[in-house]
Amino acid sequence: MPIHEYECERCGAKFERLEMAGDGPAVCGSCGGPAKKLLSAPGKPRMGGPGGRETCCGMAGGCDNPKRCCGS
Repeated sequence: MPIHEYECERCGAKFERLEMAGDGPAVCGSCGGPAKKLLSAPGKPRMGGPGGRETCCGMAGGCDNPKRCCGS
């Protein structure tokens, strides 16, 4: 389910909306006006620390505690 960015045609407020199958037109949460979908750049995957080698718990090079998510 994609998340799209919208802008209200009445008040100019910007917001994001999770698109579900069968959803009706987007409506502004601030004023109730109609909203238009904006073109947004796709998200870039986060590769972590220097060299892109950050582990899932945020420690570069592995954990010092084997009970953590990525082990050592």
